[in-house]
Amino acid sequence: MPFLVRNLAPGPAVFTDLANNIALEWQGAGDPNGDDIQQVPDGLADNVNFLRSVTRGIFVVEEATEEMQAKLTASGEAWRRRNEAQAKAAIDTLEKGKDADFVTAPCVAPGPRGGDCGVDVIVRHKHKGEKPPLCDRHAHLGSQLVLIELDKMVDGVPVTKWIIPTIGEAAPSAVTTP
Repeated sequence: MPFLVRNLAPGPAVFTDLANNIALEWQGAGDPNGDDIQQVPDGLADNVNFLRSVTRGIFVVEEATEEMQAKLTASGEAWRRRNEAQAKAAIDTLEKGKDADFVTAPCVAPGPRGGDCGVDVIVRHKHKGEKPPLCDRHAHLGSQLVLIELDKMVDGVPVTKWIIPTIGEAAPSAVTTP
């Protein structure tokens, strides 16, 4: 006994089963002529690709026997459980600790024409002051830079900057970071 299936997609949808010589076309959801609903043969209830379309929300079964509704519901629930388990596993891999965010900091190495390089470097917020933020081009300078505290305070936190130590004044390549 055929059952009724509605297209939930905003545009036309086509389902083709070449092995059984079935080709069905629906108009977009809410079609004024009612062509977003089709009768489909019972055999599609066992078709993996059709079940996938139903469980993913492209189609919804409007009318079917109780046995067929149970089969379709079980398939949809299994798919939702798998998706929820995958989403939970992905979320569990994320660090949820304080300051686990990534931030950008300007590269503190000297620029080619004086001043600083300034290329944005991605670092973890909690590791921001542990090593100098250096772009790939200046990564080799990491052992030459030293973090110093200035006499200024911002929000109760001492202002620091990375410098290349020299005899006399600090190198002009130092960048002030709060």
